Amino acid sequence: MGQAGAVSCGTTGQEVHPLLQTTFKNPCYCLTAISFSHKLPFMKGDLTALEQKVEQFLAFCQGLRAENQALRSRVAGLEEERQRLVNKIATASTRLEALMERLPEE
Repeated sequence: MGQAGAVSCGTTGQEVHPLLQTTFKNPCYCLTAISFSHKLPFMKGDLTALEQKVEQFLAFCQGLRAENQALRSRVAGLEEERQRLVNKIATASTRLEALMERLPEE
């Protein structure tokens, strides 16, 4: 055996990487295990890169959530301001109509 802890595949006799032993217990998976085990060192770098990208994505999503919450708060404040201005315009219109009724006709 070439690697410490490696186990031979029952059907082919080739070594299976220790990390794959629990995954590939069934003999029908031995060919996959053998063709897969030599890729583990290369995949480790890919998995690390993928993990970093997922972390970046999660941070980006967290930033978007915070921005979304800030925008929702801003919209709520602007809606309150709009309603206050609508009420102010309605009051001013009512007062103007009352003043116009009091003006003498020419």
